[in-house]
Amino acid sequence: MMSPPDGSAVPLAASRLLREATAQQHLAVEQLPAMRALMRDSLSVPDYVQVLRRHHAALAGWEQRESAWLHASGDAAWRYQPRSPLLEQDLAALQATPPLPAPAPPAPDAGSRWGMLYVVEGSRLGGRLIARQLRQSLTDAAPALSYFELGHADPACWRRFQQRLEQALPTPQSRQAAVDGARAMFAHFHTHFALETVA
Repeated sequence: MMSPPDGSAVPLAASRLLREATAQQHLAVEQLPAMRALMRDSLSVPDYVQVLRRHHAALAGWEQRESAWLHASGDAAWRYQPRSPLLEQDLAALQATPPLPAPAPPAPDAGSRWGMLYVVEGSRLGGRLIARQLRQSLTDAAPALSYFELGHADPACWRRFQQRLEQALPTPQSRQAAVDGARAMFAHFHTHFALETVA
C-alpha cells in the first residue's frame, strides 16, 4: 500500500477491500460440491436444475426484501438487474419450478446492503466461466443459461459497479459495514449451496 506525502495510508479501493476480507469465504463457496459440479463434464440436467433452484432460494428473498433499495441504488452508469426472473426463466425452460424464497440475512444499514450486493454482482464474473463450460458439457441446458450468461451481456458492468461501490462507501465505518454484509451474504450462499446433493 502506498502512502501520501503526509505519511497517512491510502485506503484500499472498496472492491479490493471486500475481496481481501472475504477471500476465504468466497473460496469455501466455490469449493462446495454443488459449485464444483458445474465445471464437470458429468453434470446432468437434473443436477443443473437443483443448482438453479438453490440459487433462486438464496437470491429471491433478498431481492424481494431489498427491491426498493436495489432500484434506488443505481445511477446513470450502473443499475442492478434482478436475478430471480432469469432463474425462473431458466427453470421454466427445463420444465422445473422455483422453490420458496429463503429469508435473507439481516442488513441493518446501507453499508451492509452494499456488501451483500458486492457478492451478488461479483458472481456475474464466475457466471461467465460457468456458462461457457455448460455450453460445451451440457448442451441440453442451452435454453436455460440466461442467469449464468448475464455477465456476457455487458462485460463492462463490473467496472461500473466498482465505481458506484466506491461512491457509496466513503467512510471507514461504511466499509466495515460492507465487509460484514458481504461475509453474511457469503455465509447465506454457503448454507444453501451446502444443502445441494449434486455428486
